Amino acid sequence: MEVILLTEEKIKSILNDVLIERNNSLLQRFKKEVLPDRKISVDEAAEQLGVIPLTIRNWLTRGFIKGHTLGRRIYILQSELDKALQEVKSLKYKRK
Repeated sequence: MEVILLTEEKIKSILNDVLIERNNSLLQRFKKEVLPDRKISVDEAAEQLGVIPLTIRNWLTRGFIKGHTLGRRIYILQSELDKALQEVKSLKYKRK
């Protein structure tokens, strides 16, 4: 039988890593199940991406992001915004 000695710091580090991994897993599942159907405004999308609303409107006009109208307001599904960002990231890495 082998005896393994762990310091308090090592145990804390292991537990911290396990909890972070579990938290990330739950967060990803939550995003997939709850957030994709959430409608966000142009202003909210701009805030999320750190750009001005005009940039989001330009991307909508060019077809980079799919938007939906309700009256005169334009809404973007969170899943559509995430999908558009994933496509941009994949193109960025393919160019190298």
